[in-house]
Amino acid sequence: MAESRALPIMVPTPVTALLSALLLGAALAEPEHCSAADMPRVSLGDGNMLPAVGLGLYYTPPGAVAQDIVREALRLGYRHLDTAGFYENEADVGRAVRESGIPREQIHITSKVWPE
Repeated sequence: MAESRALPIMVPTPVTALLSALLLGAALAEPEHCSAADMPRVSLGDGNMLPAVGLGLYYTPPGAVAQDIVREALRLGYRHLDTAGFYENEADVGRAVRESGIPREQIHITSKVWPE
């Protein structure tokens, strides 16, 4: 019998959800006017900058669906992608990033390791 895993529940804060909705709405309304330069950024403790809004890929199925979603998100201006090995879509996220033509140093990818 397979061992069941407890899945974390990730609920966006109202501010994050609102920012994401506003940015996505603006991008869909006028994609030619949306760019990664418009994305607000936050400063990390080591001086690096991180896009304030990222695309979470937790419930995104692996395969072509994940690649299409990441490809479109990058086109719309997202530069922060959140994935994990547990999601089983990391390879597809990587393929979409590689195929996007956007320099890798412009894309921030957050990943996680689940304890076993």
